[in-house]
Formats: sequence, structure tokens, C-alpha cells
Amino acid sequence: MLMTNYKLKQVNNIFVILLIFFILFSSALNYTHIPYWFSYLKDTIIFYFGFLLILKRKQISYPRINISFYILLIMITLVSWSGLYYSTNTEVFTIISHSLRYIEFFILFFVFTNLEKLCTISYNKLIKLYLILSISLLFIHIFGYFVPNEIVSIYITDKFSHGFYRNRISIGQPAIAIYPMIISYFYILIFHKINVKTIIKILLLLVGIIIAIPVTGILSVLACTFGLLLWAIIKHEKDILLKNLTTIVSIVIILFVGILLAKSNLTLNQIYEKQKDLLEIKIGSLIEGNIEDPSINIRDEKYEQILSANTNTFQDVFGVGKYGYNRGEVNIINMENSYRIFRVEYGYLGIIMFVIFIFSNILISIYQSFKNKINEKNYIFISILFIVLAFHAYTLDVLYLPTISYTISLFYCYLIRKDFVNENTDCQ
Repeated sequence: MLMTNYKLKQVNNIFVILLIFFILFSSALNYTHIPYWFSYLKDTIIFYFGFLLILKRKQISYPRINISFYILLIMITLVSWSGLYYSTNTEVFTIISHSLRYIEFFILFFVFTNLEKLCTISYNKLIKLYLILSISLLFIHIFGYFVPNEIVSIYITDKFSHGFYRNRISIGQPAIAIYPMIISYFYILIFHKINVKTIIKILLLLVGIIIAIPVTGILSVLACTFGLLLWAIIKHEKDILLKNLTTIVSIVIILFVGILLAKSNLTLNQIYEKQKDLLEIKIGSLIEGNIEDPSINIRDEKYEQILSANTNTFQDVFGVGKYGYNRGEVNIINMENSYRIFRVEYGYLGIIMFVIFIFSNILISIYQSFKNKINEKNYIFISILFIVLAFHAYTLDVLYLPTISYTISLFYCYLIRKDFVNENTDCQ
């Protein structure tokens, strides 16, 4: 029996490594010739792990997270299915699969909390794999963007004239594609010892983030970088302070060198000019308010449509479930704003709990980073994890996207464990 259990854990090692690959590359897979059904492998693995935990239910540990997590889990589990009743324009399979994807976010908290009961692979190896693959994304994006090939060519034709993602160098939606780089950047910034190797990693990740021009992502990086700088000054964390200052200088150098290269090459200059135009639109729209951003206008129009589908107070308060607003003339699948999604699909109660979940974890983690002397870095990183989530929730359906939702559960459960102090966080 012991040997059988060990062999099962060995098989589970393969499954959990596959999950890491899906976290990093799920966005890019949409632009390859790999069939879409292949992506359901990750969902199968998660529910397989969930089934194993049910069998071991008397032995499992519960995620060490505040009660808003469990309330949100219950709310999503109960309300999502009402979309099957309300919606007349959405396929049943779509409603079910998207509802299950939300639930996967919570299942993975249980899976990664009980990783040692399911697998023999260590947390450190998974985090190390995540960091390595995050850095590799830079080269994958550059190769896939500039080099004609049969691997990442689907949907990408004549990028420069058609403005593939407005000439942002990214295979996949930029905000999603570079999300692992942002998380890895902050992890290395906080936990890795400062040396040449660490600086090179930071530079590579920053280059990958900047060339994709993910406006929301860049705003989250800037906010968290200066927040971390302030924290390091207050806590007298000289190592983090030095790495932070090095990062700020590095960003200036990368931008300066990048502009010089763009001015010296016709193709790069074409990309640079279109990226500059994009930034002007985003800044003018978000900050100055004197320029219209077509993407924001489209999102606003979608929101007005789905909001109009709620016809009574009950639906306003409790929501209409996953895609329950798709009835009559409304038929919208891709709504890129988590706050608005929760407002309509889970009602006022849903949006309140979603906001409480995010910001309570930010505040609790910041408080613990000052109170807990042993694991202070763990908590400041967790606060950054949720701050970045709060930014991305403004332009993405964060609980639906594996790259984001799986990452949060992996890093949170890794850092919050009671025995964490006995491990090496460098993962180098």
C-alpha cells in the first residue's frame, strides 16, 4: 500500500508540473496549432486532485486564509449555476465550463496547501520552474513575434501592417502573457540575494514586461515597486532597497537603449512609433481624460448591455449567475473587467465580497509584514500578489484565466505555510 501510494505521488508529480506549464503558456497556446481541447487537460488535472483530496478529506489541511475566501467560494459555487436558468443565448457547456473554471481557483488553494500529501516534488522545485519559464517567455515572445515560424503563426499574419496587439511584442494578450514575469520579478526582487545573476534575471524580466506595453501591468509594477521601496526604507531592508534602486535605474537604461535601437532600425522604429501612440492614448484616457480609448469605450458599451439585462432588485442583489445576462438581444461572452463581472453575475453581494477578498488580503499582509519579524518578506510579497491582482481585475476576468488564478494559489500557499522558515526561498 505504501509503495502504491508512492507511485501515485510520482505520477502526480507529472501532473503538477504540467499545471506549471499551463500557467506560463496558456495565453500563448491560443496562437499555436495545438487543438483547443488540449487546454482541458489542466481542468481535468485540477478536478482529479480535488477528487483525491475528497478521498483524503480526514487528513487534509485547510488553506490559511481569511474567511472572505470561504464566503466567496460558497457564493460562486451556489450562484454561478443560475446562469443556466436565466441565459437563453449561451450554450450550456459554456456556462458549465466557465463556472467550473472559477471554482478551480479555490480548489487549487486546497491542492497547493496539501501538495506534500499528493506529490513528492517540493514547493521549491515548482517555484524554481516557474521562475525559469517566466524568464524564458521573453525569448519566446521575441522569437514568435519576429521570426516567421509554424509554431506560433496561427492568427498572426503581417503583424506590422495589421498592428497585432497594436505592435506590442507579446504572443498572447499582453496583460496575461507578461503576468508571470511581473510575479517572478517581484519574487526575485524580494527573496534572491543581490549578485550579478540576480541583476541579469531582473533585467530580462523588465525587458519582457516593457516591450509588451501592458499598461495595467506597468501601472501595477510601478505602484508595487515604489510601495516596496517605501517598505524597505521603513524596515531598513538594505538588500531590497539596493535591488529596488538598481531596478529603477535599469528601467531608465532599458528605455533609453530601446529608443536608440528603435531610431536606428526601420522595423523597430515602426513598432516604437505605434507603441508610443498606444501609450499616448492610454495615458490621455486614464490620467488626463482628454483622449478617447476605443478599448475602454467597447468595454463600457458591453457593461451597459449586460447591466440592462438585470430586471429586478433580486437580480441586482444576488446576480444572475455565469452569463445569466445573455438573454434577449444581449449576447456577450468576453467581458474584460472582473469587478463588473461580479457586479452583474453575482450581484451587489458578489462585488462586495470580491473587493473584500482582494483588499482584506492586501491589508492583512501589509500588517503582518510589520508584525511578523520572521516571515516579513513572505507577507510583503503576498500583499504585492493581491495588489497586482487588483490592477489586473480592472481589465481582465482574473478568476477565469489560469495564468493569473493558478499563480496566486501557488505562491500564496507556498509562502503562508507554517514551516516555510525552514526552507530556502532563493530557489536558485
